[in-house]
Amino acid sequence: MLPFYDRSNKYMVVNTPSNQLVSRFIEFQQHTVLGFIQNLRKYHLHCGNNSLDDVKDNDVMAAILWAAITNARRLLGKLQPSDQVKMNILVPGEPMAPTLRHWSYCGNFTVPTVATASVLGVTDLAADATPYRNSYYQEYISDCGFGIRWISQAANEIREAIDDVDEVYVRRVMGAKKDMRMEEDSAAYERCLDRSTTGTTFEDWTGFYRSGRKTPGIPFTDTRQFIRILPCADDLEEGKVILLSLFKASKTANCQIRRLAWLCPETETMNLVREQLEAEGWIKEKSMIDMATLPE
Repeated sequence: MLPFYDRSNKYMVVNTPSNQLVSRFIEFQQHTVLGFIQNLRKYHLHCGNNSLDDVKDNDVMAAILWAAITNARRLLGKLQPSDQVKMNILVPGEPMAPTLRHWSYCGNFTVPTVATASVLGVTDLAADATPYRNSYYQEYISDCGFGIRWISQAANEIREAIDDVDEVYVRRVMGAKKDMRMEEDSAAYERCLDRSTTGTTFEDWTGFYRSGRKTPGIPFTDTRQFIRILPCADDLEEGKVILLSLFKASKTANCQIRRLAWLCPETETMNLVREQLEAEGWIKEKSMIDMATLPE
């Protein structure tokens, strides 16, 4: 069975009402986040650990947001240290789909792949941070309230899950969907994800302006442009994280590229996520804005 389905019919998931959800844009402190990622790589290299060799910067950024959401839910009592959390990552499946399609098909589709992590260690408590507490840790890793090991392992899990998507995987997904009605498909997906407690979803939109094997691309666009693509304001899905396409704040040549994300958790969770991310300098203070105010 595919890891994102639960076809047991043991219970029906009751999703959080949309009026209790909130969606926000955030802007990363670019120098802080990229500096952290660079130092994290240096530390792993020093330790002779090559687990981050294939990990992309975006994987680490997604892991940081995953850590913030997981810890917020832990503080709210929605998660226990013994729980496992999962992130369903939506990856473009069309580039790896069978070439023979119905004549009327036109468009793209995504397939879910799953990364998992334990709640234990999501915060940088003395007990689980001990392996990193040495002179090299102090040199390479700045203060961080989230577990450094947790972020490293989560980023690696995200990359491995994405890399698992190949032609065989896509065929398995398409085959499974053929055997289910649309309602059964949705129920099995939501039951396994349980997005109000253990589940989050992740989409990486930073590659939308360049076509590739695992980036959908947009036809008829200049790949040198920075294209602004934003989520629909009334399409709220609890636990969703989206890294938005890179764009410049203005059309001037010297303007710095900005890195934005979009989050949609439950209101109490969002408040704690914002407090954590701002307090540790991951995002710019007061940069979290609602969908009615588009980033300039």
